[in-house]
Amino acid sequence: MPRTLMPSALAPRRIVSLGRRAARVTRAAAVLAAAGVVFSTVAPAAAYASAAAPAAVQDAAAHDATTRHASSQQAGPQQAASPQAAPQQTDDRVVVVGTGGVSWADISAEATPATWAVAEQGGVGNLVVRSVRSTTCPADGWLALSSGKRAADYRGEGVDPCRVLTNPTDADPTSVPGWDEYESAVESQSYGAAIGSLGDAVQTAGLAATAIGPGAMIALATSDGTVAGDVVPLPVGTRPVPRADALRLDVAAALEASRLVVVDAGSVRDIVDPAQPTELTRSEQHAADVATVDGHLAAVMEAVLADDPDLERTTVVVASMADPGRTSRMGTLVVLGDGTPVGTLMSHSTRQPGYVQTTDLLPLVAAPLGLRDVLPRSTLVGTAPTSDASGAPVSERVDALVDAEDHARSTYPLVGTFFTLFCIVNLLLFATVGLAFSRWLGAAGARGRSTRPAAGRRGIDSAAARLTARPRGSLAVLRAAAVAVAAVPVATMLANLVPWWRVSAPSLALTGLVVAWVAVVTAAAVLPPWKRQVFGPAAVVAAVTAVVLAVDVATGARLQVSGLMGIQPMVAGRFYGFNNTSFALFATSTIVLAASIGDALIRHGHRRWAVVSIATTGVVAVLLNGSPSIGADFGGPPATVPAFCLLALVAAGVRVTWRKVLAVLAAGVVVVSLFAVVDWLRPPDQRTHLGAFVDDTLDGELWGILLRKIGANFSTLSNPLTLVAVGGILLVVIVVGRPLRAATVADDADAYAWLTRGTPLKQVSDAAPLFVPAVVCTVVALVIGTLVNDSGIVILAVGMSVLVPVVTATYATWMLGLQREHTLQVPGRV
Repeated sequence: MPRTLMPSALAPRRIVSLGRRAARVTRAAAVLAAAGVVFSTVAPAAAYASAAAPAAVQDAAAHDATTRHASSQQAGPQQAASPQAAPQQTDDRVVVVGTGGVSWADISAEATPATWAVAEQGGVGNLVVRSVRSTTCPADGWLALSSGKRAADYRGEGVDPCRVLTNPTDADPTSVPGWDEYESAVESQSYGAAIGSLGDAVQTAGLAATAIGPGAMIALATSDGTVAGDVVPLPVGTRPVPRADALRLDVAAALEASRLVVVDAGSVRDIVDPAQPTELTRSEQHAADVATVDGHLAAVMEAVLADDPDLERTTVVVASMADPGRTSRMGTLVVLGDGTPVGTLMSHSTRQPGYVQTTDLLPLVAAPLGLRDVLPRSTLVGTAPTSDASGAPVSERVDALVDAEDHARSTYPLVGTFFTLFCIVNLLLFATVGLAFSRWLGAAGARGRSTRPAAGRRGIDSAAARLTARPRGSLAVLRAAAVAVAAVPVATMLANLVPWWRVSAPSLALTGLVVAWVAVVTAAAVLPPWKRQVFGPAAVVAAVTAVVLAVDVATGARLQVSGLMGIQPMVAGRFYGFNNTSFALFATSTIVLAASIGDALIRHGHRRWAVVSIATTGVVAVLLNGSPSIGADFGGPPATVPAFCLLALVAAGVRVTWRKVLAVLAAGVVVVSLFAVVDWLRPPDQRTHLGAFVDDTLDGELWGILLRKIGANFSTLSNPLTLVAVGGILLVVIVVGRPLRAATVADDADAYAWLTRGTPLKQVSDAAPLFVPAVVCTVVALVIGTLVNDSGIVILAVGMSVLVPVVTATYATWMLGLQREHTLQVPGRV
C-alpha cells in the first residue's frame, strides 16, 4: 500500500488529334476548375481547424505530429503487456521537475540561476505544450505525462478557466482529487488517452516512486486515481506560486527509497483575479512566480547532487508543461545527467532541432527506468528526445530557442488574416475572368463604340469599350495577376529565408517579403524566353513551387516551420515532411510541371520522350512525397500515382478506360503500402505514422482507422467559417461561373471575340495538347487526396487556389498568341 509522508519527508496531325480527344473533357475540367477556385474560401477555416475546431479535427493534425498513426491513440489500457512482463533491470533513477507557464524568454543567469545552471549542463529545447485546446492548463500537462497522449481537463467558468490543483484529503491521502472528472473529460476527447498509464506501469513493475505535490500525483496516478507510490503534499495555489521551504528535505528523503521522483514545482498563471488583489503588475508577478519556481528547482538539484554528485545514474527532467494563461507559449525543457550531452534537444516526433512535444515526455521518463515493456504500446506515441551534443554555450542555445518561439508567435496570429485575404484575391481573379467571358461585357463594349450610347449607361459602356478595344493589354494584365496569385504560396515559404520576425514591425516586414518574392517569380514567369509559350508562365511558377518544396522537405522542412502556409509549432501539428497544405501545393505544381514538359515534347514530335519525362517526374515526386525519411506522407502516393499514370497514358495516346482507371488507383494503393511496410521494418522508435499504420492494421484496427479519418474529414464542416465558405462556393459558381461554363463548350466565340479574335475557347487543346489533361489529372489528385486524408476539403481548396490561377495564366498566354497572329494578318490593328 502507498504510504503518505509528511510535508518534509507533383507530326502536327497527331497533335491535333490528341488535342481533340482531350477537348472532350474540357467542359468537365472547366466546371471543376471554376468550382474549385472558390473552395479556397475554406482555407481560413483550415487555418483555424487545429486551433478552434472540435477535437476530431485536432486529432487529424495530431496524428501527423507523432511517430504513431492516430489509430493507435484509440487503444486502451487493456493493450498493456502482460503483467508478467518484467522491466529491464537497471538502477537508473529519474527525477522530473514539472511546472507551467515558464518559457525560455523568462530564463537568464541573473533572474533564474538554477534553471540557467541546469541548462548549462544538459540538453535544452522548446517544449510544445499544445494539448486538446488552444491553451493548455497545468492539469493538461500532467495528464499528458500520465497518458503519453494529448489529454485535457474540463474548463471552468471563472476568471481562470484552469483548475487549481489541490492536495488530497486527510481521509483519502493517496487518491488524486477530481480524478473522476479527469476521466470523464478525457473520455469525451478523441485522442484515446488512457490516463493513469504511467502509474499503472510503475505499479506493475514494482518500481518505487514518490509524487511530491498535486501535479506529480496526477502524473503517478494509476487508472483508478490512486497514486502508485509515496505521496508528499505541497502548498497549493498558482497566484502567486507558493513557496515549498522543505522541498530539499522532501526530495532527499524520496531519493533514499525511490527510483522515480516527480516534483510539482508550481505553475505560473498570468491571470488577474479580482478576488486576489496584488500590488504587483502582471509582469512583476510573473517574474516573481518564475523566481519561486526556480528556487524550487534549486532545492531539488541540491538534494539530487548531494545524493549523486556526477549524475552517473540519475536523469533529471525539467519541463514546463502548461501555458501561463490565455496566450499559447512554448515551455522550457531541460534534460541532464546519465550521459546526456550538452546541446539542443530534438525528438523523432518533430525532427526539428529545439522542438519537443509533451507526448515525448513519457518515453523519456520510461526509457531509463525500463518501463517501455510494461507500458501499453498505444501510449508511446512520442519518442524520447536526444541531444545534438553541440556543446554550444548556454546563452547561444537559449537565444536560439527564444528566437524560434518569437518566430512561431509572430506568424500564428497572421495565418487567419492571410488565408482570408488569399481567398478574397482568388475570388476577385475568378470574378474578373467570369466578367471577361460574359456576354454582358461584349455587348456593353459594342454599345460604347456605337455613335449613340444608351442614356444613363454611357459611363459603363464607355469603360467597356475602352477595355475591349485593348485586348492585348487586358490579357497581359490578367496573366500577370494570375501568375502573381499562383506565386503567393511559394513566396510565403521563401520569405522565411530572412528573419523578418526580429524587426519591430514583423507583419509589415513579412508582407514586404512576400510581395517582393511574388514580384520576382511573376517577372521570371512573364519574361522571355517562355512568355510566348502557352504553358510557359504556368511552368515557371510550378517549377519554382515544386523545387522549393522538394528541397525544403529533403533538408528538414525548415522554410515551412512557422510559415504562413506551413507548419505552425504553436498548434503542435506535423513538424516535418509534407503536411496536407504542402502536399496540395506539391501535387498541383509537379503535375502541371510534368504536363508542360511533356506538352513541349509532344508538339515537337517526341511523344515517347514526353511519356518518359512525365513518368520520371512522377517517380521523383512520389518518392519525395511518400518516403518515410523525407516526405512521410501517407495520403500522398494514393493521390499522385493515379494522377501521373493517367497523364502518362494520355501523353502516350492511349485510350483511358475504366479498367485502366481502376488499375492506376490500385497502383497508388500498392505504392503507399510498400512505403508503409518499409517504414514498419525499421526499429519502432524510428518509424513514422506510415509504419505505425501497418502495426495498427496487424492489430485489427484498420476499420477503426477508416472510420476516424471519415469522421475527421466531415468534422471540418462543423466549423462556422467552412459553412460560410460553402455558401460562397454556391453563390460564385452559380452566378459567376455560368459564362465560363458556356464559353468552354461553345463552337463560336461571339461573347468574347474581343479576346480570342473569334476562336472558340476549347481550341486551346490544339495549341497545348496536355493542358486540359493536366487540369483533369490535378483535380483527380486533389480529390483523392481529400478523400484519403483527414483534413476535410483543405487539400482541394489549397490546390485549387493555385491551379485556377495557373489555368487562367495559360488561357491568357494562348489568347495573347491569337492576338499576335491577328496583328500579323491585319497590319495596323491592335
